Amino acid sequence: MIIKAVEDISTNFYLLNALVVVGLIIYLLWRKPQSRLGASSRSLSKKGLKELARELEDMEKTPDREPPQEEIQLNVMFNWNGHSWDAYEVLGIPAGSNLNQVTKAYEEEMVKMDEESRAFIQKAYQAIMTQRNG
Repeated sequence: MIIKAVEDISTNFYLLNALVVVGLIIYLLWRKPQSRLGASSRSLSKKGLKELARELEDMEKTPDREPPQEEIQLNVMFNWNGHSWDAYEVLGIPAGSNLNQVTKAYEEEMVKMDEESRAFIQKAYQAIMTQRNG
């Protein structure tokens, strides 16, 4: 008897869920579809296609943002032993550093480096100076 009551409750539960799902499907199929352009079909018939075309042309003429400006290249590249190196990175300073920072870093690196590496550091320093002067 208890088992029969539980079966009736579960059957009623499944029927109720099935009715809700069918109702939801019918609602979604029969509702009025929304326009993807943001304008309803009534506004298309009122304005006419020529007016909409004119509005579209006006929107294309007015830019929403300023044109991109030229990017400033801060890094200075130089070649050493067939490889490209960033001169600021070789000296251990941020790209675009001022002349005092470049000179200070160059002098510090020249003290630290052995004779073979000094030519590499000098080349990096010369690349920065060449870029700044010309």
